[in-house]
Amino acid sequence: MSARAIALAAGYKHSCALLETGKVQCWGGNYIGQLGDGTFHPHWSPAEVTGLSNVIAITAGDDHSCALTVAGDVQCWGASDNGQLGNGNTDASYIPSIVDNLSNIKSLEAGFWHTCAVLDDDSAQCWGANWSGQLGDGTTTEQQIPVAVSALSEVEVISAGMYHTCALLKTGDVQCWGGNQTGQLGNGSLSEQLSPQSVAFDYSSTQVPVLVPTIHSKSTGGYWNSASTWQEGRLPNANDVVQIDGYVTLNGNVSAGGGGCW
Repeated sequence: MSARAIALAAGYKHSCALLETGKVQCWGGNYIGQLGDGTFHPHWSPAEVTGLSNVIAITAGDDHSCALTVAGDVQCWGASDNGQLGNGNTDASYIPSIVDNLSNIKSLEAGFWHTCAVLDDDSAQCWGANWSGQLGDGTTTEQQIPVAVSALSEVEVISAGMYHTCALLKTGDVQCWGGNQTGQLGNGSLSEQLSPQSVAFDYSSTQVPVLVPTIHSKSTGGYWNSASTWQEGRLPNANDVVQIDGYVTLNGNVSAGGGGCW
């Protein structure tokens, strides 16, 4: 009987699945080795990634893929023209390559041309493209090996887009950095930020801010979807709005459907 898939990641033109056996299989475009099977031939059905085992998480970017193993190591394969494989060079790799100077990782996230990881100590490191400051190290210099995100701690979740990156902290705060052409950093400006900046949430009880970034964070392997700039939605009957005491845990995505937008 075939093994079941327990996780999934989709890149630009390829997809990967983590199987319950700890192996990874990928399919789709493979023009630069993003399937990790040692070739550059596309596959219309899943092909096993060469030499990978004991994998616990996967992620996919534009045309590269990465895996986190049970030992806390990270291996990446595919394109590395911006250093997104993290192995110290910009050569593409058709098989998994160990990310240099990186260990004790608990989660992993691939952006379009960069990659980030959360460490066991709740700090974050990123590598790859950095022309908009999406690595958060205070520079716009491409990094071919991991660098620490400046002044960032207590990271719970990290999410990477094309030109920017965001982190959810254990405190419940959100910090973002990188490109900000359409306000995707959520800090009330359009200026790019080379280090983490707090997202300016509005906690007013009579106004519900609906933050809809033109370029917004993905889960695994997806891309930023154009929608609108940051907008605030006002409820038609503001007098009926009351503030709820305590906290509400939202399990999954929050979305709005039906008759209109604001």
